[in-house]
Amino acid sequence: RVVCACLQGIGGDDVPVLSFYQEAEPTYGPCGRAHLRERMLRAVALLGREEVEDIVKEQGHVEVTCEFCRECIQFYEEELEAALIAADK
Repeated sequence: RVVCACLQGIGGDDVPVLSFYQEAEPTYGPCGRAHLRERMLRAVALLGREEVEDIVKEQGHVEVTCEFCRECIQFYEEELEAALIAADK
């Protein structure tokens, strides 16, 4: 749609535009839950042990929301501990 509008704006009405430009929807990702969970857990581990432990002590878990798909995932102490150990290696 954007491509068509741009072409029309510069006098390109007669330029053929492939139909997938008109039908394409933007996608972000991979936002599949399995991939997303793994990436988010690694990101949380980068906060460091002290920060993660403070969050868990205060809230009981760490919650992360994907800015693209808005999926919200909660991580609990056991899973976070494993991620922190892996990050320390």
